Amino acid sequence: MPDRIKVCQVLSNYVVGGAEMVALDIARGLDPERFESLVVTVIEPDGPDEPEMRRRFREAGIPTFALHHRNFRDPRTLWDMARFFRRQRPDILHGHKRFSDAWACRVGRWAGVPHRIWTRHSVYRDMNARQLRRYRTLAPRTPVVVAVSDVVRQNCLQTEGLPAALVRTVVNGIDTERFAPRAAAERAAIRAALGVEPDEQLLLFVGRLSEEKAPEAFPPLVARLAAQGLAVRGFMCGDGPLAARVRAAAAGTPVTLLGVRRDIPELLAACDLLVSTSRVEGLPLNIMEAMAAGAAFVGPDLDQVLQLVTGEPDLAAGVYPRPPDRGPVPDDQLARWAALTAARLADADGRQRSGRRGRAVIGERFSLDRMVRTYAGIYEDIVAGRLRPAPQ
Repeated sequence: MPDRIKVCQVLSNYVVGGAEMVALDIARGLDPERFESLVVTVIEPDGPDEPEMRRRFREAGIPTFALHHRNFRDPRTLWDMARFFRRQRPDILHGHKRFSDAWACRVGRWAGVPHRIWTRHSVYRDMNARQLRRYRTLAPRTPVVVAVSDVVRQNCLQTEGLPAALVRTVVNGIDTERFAPRAAAERAAIRAALGVEPDEQLLLFVGRLSEEKAPEAFPPLVARLAAQGLAVRGFMCGDGPLAARVRAAAAGTPVTLLGVRRDIPELLAACDLLVSTSRVEGLPLNIMEAMAAGAAFVGPDLDQVLQLVTGEPDLAAGVYPRPPDRGPVPDDQLARWAALTAARLADADGRQRSGRRGRAVIGERFSLDRMVRTYAGIYEDIVAGRLRPAPQ
């Protein structure tokens, strides 16, 4: 085994999202005496401003690169990927986002990279037959495919058709030092900085403003609560392709769009409820981060959310029916969400119990240290030959 294992994390772009945060946590968590880390994006706009996620990698001391291509149909994309991999000579390519993960594994093989793996971060229902065949073809050439939850693993087996022996579950981990409860005075200062009055309750949305998160449902939910006479303020952290639609939905409601923020741990610790409206998740980092910060939450009854709350009545009290797979959330469903959210806001003791138990669950089952150690072990097993692709 070489003195240090060189691992290249491959992303589509430097957006702030769950998969990107997992890649960052792995890269900065690996022991620098045993590993050398770098990150590259393939489909990345070439603009004057440094993307937020690239800045986070850089500030963590991880070398960052971007190939600035627009799609994989251009042969120059594949040529530049191959040239980059030959120049950097990593021991392992680790892909994290469709479809840069598949192309990185394919091009990495052409470029002579010894080992290629990918992590599946979500359940994807929109892959066509050709895309599924691509992953099925690539899978036997990699020693392991990682799924972030058992639900995602089952989708890899049943929908993507990957071999069961190949797919391993490694649950995401949360940094419980960064995401932690705050003292009452600090919480009050954070809320005051947002303009939240002492008698108002703060509802927080954290996530990418994209179709799978159904973010446009948050403003009308908050508006319903306000119409019922509750003193509530809503704040949304994130950006994405639905930003304009969400901004239009928030007009005339007590909801403020904050954009991409660097103080998510503080905001979570200061909120009264974290609100998730997701249609689909791999493992919901926003809810897990809220739990670590000692915040109560409401969210959909996706299997990945139920995995966090099973056997925990104080946590399960925040679960409501999931939104439809696509399209607007119906009014009757928004009404049910509002009723449950109002009940949670009225139950201060229940929210405190939920916050305490949520943090304990994260520490017991979803620690960042456990996740990083597991990935480090996978990398070492691959390079040492203890994990191998299936014989061809």
